[in-house]
Formats: sequence, structure tokens, C-alpha cells
Amino acid sequence: MHLSRFSRMLWALCCLCCAAVLGAQDAERDVLRYGTDNEISELIKTLKNDKRDGLDNDLVELVRITKNPAIKSQIIGFFASREKAGLENDAISLIENNEDVESVNVLAAIDYVGKIKYSAAQQSLRELVEAGEERYLNAAIRAIGMANNEASADASAAYLIEYYETKNPLEETQRQIVEALGETRSKKTTEFLTGIISQNERPVLTMTALAAVAKINDDSALDTVSTAAASKDPNVRAAAVEALGSFPGSDADKTILDAFRDSHYKTRLAAVKAAGTRKLNDAVPYLKFRAEKDQVPAVQDEAARSLGAIGSAECSDILEKLFDEKKTSDRLKIICAEMLLAINADRYAEKIIAVFQEAKRLNQRPLSNGLITTFGKVKTDRVRPLVERLFASKEAGDKAWALELTAQNKFTNFLPEVQRLASEQNSGIARKAREVQEKLSQ
Repeated sequence: MHLSRFSRMLWALCCLCCAAVLGAQDAERDVLRYGTDNEISELIKTLKNDKRDGLDNDLVELVRITKNPAIKSQIIGFFASREKAGLENDAISLIENNEDVESVNVLAAIDYVGKIKYSAAQQSLRELVEAGEERYLNAAIRAIGMANNEASADASAAYLIEYYETKNPLEETQRQIVEALGETRSKKTTEFLTGIISQNERPVLTMTALAAVAKINDDSALDTVSTAAASKDPNVRAAAVEALGSFPGSDADKTILDAFRDSHYKTRLAAVKAAGTRKLNDAVPYLKFRAEKDQVPAVQDEAARSLGAIGSAECSDILEKLFDEKKTSDRLKIICAEMLLAINADRYAEKIIAVFQEAKRLNQRPLSNGLITTFGKVKTDRVRPLVERLFASKEAGDKAWALELTAQNKFTNFLPEVQRLASEQNSGIARKAREVQEKLSQ
């Protein structure tokens, strides 16, 4: 009987949740029907933050009927940020009729077809480039690089190289073309890009070419990239070492390890990133040294992140000792906590919770706020007692985190507390609680 009664109560709460969610969606649809561009912008921010797509069909319809350029560009941008299909024809229409529509909408459409890799947009994008309209040129070139599939990539790369070689574009457009070539992922671009790296005419262009060959990951570029890692220009060295993170093999490993000793911090930072990217176990002692002793905070931070990316037992021990060390800065302690939770949330959660609670008791806000944030990125049942304490707190911030962690971990046992907060007068907490209701009912 007890279980039956509990089941009925839970069912009733779920029904109330669903009713609240439906009511909230109706209110949001009213904003889409009657709201100003500012009001719709705020709604889109909420949808984006909550990663919700329940109003996508309504948004598509609004794009097709509204004459308001701000609303149109905001919706297209929202779809682009999620790489969400559905507005392809609308975007092509805006690009092809660019003389008759607001430039903000054309730019949003160009960005959209690139983000969703819509290869059917290639012809329209190239026509826009050939038209010579300066305000659209660089954006269209970027999109030509991005809007590809495996079948179209080589042709897009060939078009971009020909434009570079025959049109004598401005320096910034040259850089955009080189960047776009990396986005194609076509190995047909390797010879062209390594030529730029070898000539080393302008550091910025060379660095862009290094980033591009890293995306393409053609082994034939390795020697050129390794040579650039010894450049006299420290920024080029750094770009080359970071690019090496994409190339397999012991030769690349040795160059990366050697870069840990570079006096220029950007090169050390690049070596640290590359070691994490390729999960280079041989780099663990170097990463330990940099995390503990480097004089540049950015290098220390990235070393801790790379230790977390490698994620071995040795890395865990290093991170745990750094986290426990009293002299470790709050900034680095928070990163260590994040990495430990990523490696094994169940094992390290209670330790981090204890430090969080002590920091909160001592009013060490940067540390306590940073540590609680790390729990928003993992799922573990070990935070359930913490969530209960946060719900019991009188602070709105604690309640907000209780709601966040409840949704993150699908803690349905806290549904009555969520329901209670959803009915309170505090609009921010109530709105957040209603959003959590929706997630728990899915």
C-alpha cells in the first residue's frame, strides 16, 4: 500500500509538471506570436541555455513570415549555433536575393549554411564571391570552406586556391582563404599550404596555414610542420607545436617534448595542449613539472587539463596531490577538481564536496563557486546528499544549483521540492524549477 500511495503521488506530481510545462510553452509561443525582437531574443537565449528544441517548428515558421531583420537573423543564428537543419531553403533565398534584403540576414544565412555543412549552397556562395560585394566576401569564403561533404571538398578547395592565386586578394582575405582550406579537410590543399609555411612570408598567414594543415592531418605535411617548430618567430613555433598534436608518430612526439623547454611561454603552452590532444604518456612528467612550477598561470592550467585528458592513474595522483596542496591557487585547484571528476566522478566527488563545504563556511566565494560549477559537468549519485543540503539552504544561489544538479543527474526523488520551488514568487528560481520539471518528465 505504501508503494502504491507513493506511486500515485509521483504520478500526480508528474501530471502537474506536464501541465506546468505545457503552460510555459504556450506562454513562449505567445512571445513568438506577439513579442518584440528584444523579447524574442531573450526567449532564444533561454532556449539556447536550456538546450531545448521544442519550439523549432514555430521558429522556422516565424523566419518565413516575419519582415523584421533582427528577429530573422536571431533565429537563423540560433539554428546555426546548434548546426540544426531546417532553414536551408530560406538561407539560400536570402543569399541569392542579397540585394533586396538586410545585410544582417544575408550574413546570418551565409554563416548558417557553413555551420550545417550544406554543400548544396556552394554555387550560391561562389556567385556571391564573384559578385565582389566586400561586406560578404570573407564570410562567403569561410562558408565555402565549411559547407562541404566528402564528395564536394576537393572541388571547393580547388576553387579557393584558384581564387587566391588569380584574384590577388587583400591580406585578410588571403588569411580567410587559408583558414577555409583547412575547413574543407581536403588533402588536395596540402601542397599549397605547406608552400605557405615554408615561405614564411608573414607570421600570421604562416600560423593560419599551420592550423589548417593540422585539421587536414596529411602525413606528408609533417616534415614542414616540424621544421616550423624551430622557427625564429616564437608565435610560429607555438603554432607549429600545437599543430603537431594532430600528427601521429614518434618524430612528432619528440618535437613536442622538446618544446616543453622553450623559454617562450606560448610554445610551452602549445606543447602542453598537443600532449593532451594526443594523450602522450611520455609527457606526463613534463606536465607534472609545468602544472606545479611554471611561472605562467595559463601554462599551469593547461597542464592540469592535459593531465586530465590523458587520465591515467599517474595523472590522477598528480592532480589529487595538487588539489590537496594548500599552496595551490584556487584557480588551479578548481581545474584539478574538474579533471578529477571527469576521470572518476564517483571516486573523487566526496573529497571535492568536503572542500567546497569548507570553502563555503569560510566565505571563500571564488573557490566555492568554482568547485560547485565542476559538478555541473558530470553525473554521479555521490552528489545526492549535497543536493539535499542545497535545497534546504536559504540562499537562492544554492537552490539554483540544487535544481541544476537535480536535472543533470535525473534525481526524481527531489521532484516534490522542485514542484514547490516552481510555485514560489521568486521568478528566476520558479522559472528554473519549471525547466527542471520538464527535463525530469522527459
